Amino acid sequence: MALAAAGCAGDYAREELSQDGTEARNIRHMVEALRDAPTDEELAAVIEKQLIALDSRNADRRKMTAAVLARMASAEEVEFLLFDRYGDSVYRVNLRLRWEQGVENISMLLSPDEQGDLRWVSPN
Repeated sequence: MALAAAGCAGDYAREELSQDGTEARNIRHMVEALRDAPTDEELAAVIEKQLIALDSRNADRRKMTAAVLARMASAEEVEFLLFDRYGDSVYRVNLRLRWEQGVENISMLLSPDEQGDLRWVSPN
């Protein structure tokens, strides 16, 4: 279902990606940009830039994804657990978010936009 939500159908071979690979570095930079936004308005602009373009039928998914990204930005620590890819166009990152009050593990799907830049699609 998650792969279908990312705009894909069919069987996709899973490939674990290097923690030091290009895609992993790009995703780390995306997370850093979220966490470095100094105001709520600037965070909203960063989130909007990083979200994949979805049609109006996916407005709820877009809002949910934006909320997860805002939660990620507010974490005291973000630990990258796993980077993997399904086929040529679906990426997943598993993260551990830490706050003083607890820990949350999340998985997020990404896909390249028309220019080939990775964009957040949705939680997985």
